[in-house]
Amino acid sequence: MESDSIFCFFKNVRVIQIKTVLSAASVALTCIVLVRCTPRQPSESLFTAEDFTAENLFSQNIEGPSFDKNGQLYVVNYQRDGTIGKVYPDGSCELFVELPDGSIANSIQFDSRGDMLLADFARHNVLKVNMKTLKTSVFCHTEQFNQPNDVVVAPGSDHPRADRTAHS
Repeated sequence: MESDSIFCFFKNVRVIQIKTVLSAASVALTCIVLVRCTPRQPSESLFTAEDFTAENLFSQNIEGPSFDKNGQLYVVNYQRDGTIGKVYPDGSCELFVELPDGSIANSIQFDSRGDMLLADFARHNVLKVNMKTLKTSVFCHTEQFNQPNDVVVAPGSDHPRADRTAHS
């Protein structure tokens, strides 16, 4: 048996840590249990949920968290829209970076160099944060983005793909 943590992010509430004590084969079953919310007797509990951060630390646009290669957790919209927060293992948080005026991120990914990529849905950008200088720049922009809503980076790649829908 191994112990893992799953982090769930609830809009305008807090980060919840769900500790699991399961074999790898049971993870899929846990996901089904979590989605279906199957009632269980307390003695049969497969997981426990507990507050990981204080309430109301994030705006209503909390989503798209990501871990860097060192295991550091980052979350969008810490304290207010247009920010990135750093969440520590003890649940404490701090402001990591402020985005350019009008930008609001809702997804974080890291490229192969360790730089942070952000889906900026408000200004139709993919932003890049240099993790050494903390300088934020526009990695790409198009008015054809409806948002973007998400960013993914293939392992070993520096070419992100944005989840986008063209304006109709």
